[in-house]
Amino acid sequence: MDDVLRLTIVRGLPGSGKSKFANSLKGVVTVDDDSFFETDDGYKFKEEYYKDSFKYIQAMAMYHLFRGKSVVVTSPFIKVKDITPFKGIAKRYNAIFEIVEVKGNYGSTHGVPVAVMQDMRDNWEVYPPKKKVRKK
Repeated sequence: MDDVLRLTIVRGLPGSGKSKFANSLKGVVTVDDDSFFETDDGYKFKEEYYKDSFKYIQAMAMYHLFRGKSVVVTSPFIKVKDITPFKGIAKRYNAIFEIVEVKGNYGSTHGVPVAVMQDMRDNWEVYPPKKKVRKK
């Protein structure tokens, strides 16, 4: 990338190419929520720890930004509320905040069930959120 400090969010459904895109970037540190669930015995996703995985990726983003490294964070980021803290983190560390949405179809490497994928599609929120217009 360049000498400007950046915090890039890469969002998309499982198997959409988030990691593929992030790995194509040079000079950045990639942080992903999947690594939180990687164990010596393989990938062990547990819904009850999902919020903890977000704390982890936020902490890792701050850690690397503090050290002057641009960061790419990959996660589905289905809900806007999951993206919002990263905008504040970028501001705190004087980093440019950007979002990339990927829409490829490479197949889920973690075997996300079809029903869960459909639920993610159904609950997808547009970022930035559309402004609500009040009617008089």
